[in-house]
Amino acid sequence: MASPMPTRLRKLIGSLALVAFSIIYFFFVVTVAIMRLPELATGWHLLFYLIATVIWFIPSAAIVYWIQAPGKSEQTSRPR
Repeated sequence: MASPMPTRLRKLIGSLALVAFSIIYFFFVVTVAIMRLPELATGWHLLFYLIATVIWFIPSAAIVYWIQAPGKSEQTSRPR
């Protein structure tokens, strides 16, 4: 089994992945909203953005969970 990734590297990669995913997802959601929502009522706008937020939250939470996993420095510094 490979050794765990150092904490700083894990946080750097995770932060960059979260920012990149958020930007790409933002442009995707705005594009869909501009194409599909103008003719719909305000309630549908609210529902669309609520669902879009929940969909964004799931992978974002997974990335944050991965960032918070114990790294190499944290596993070796624990008393036994």
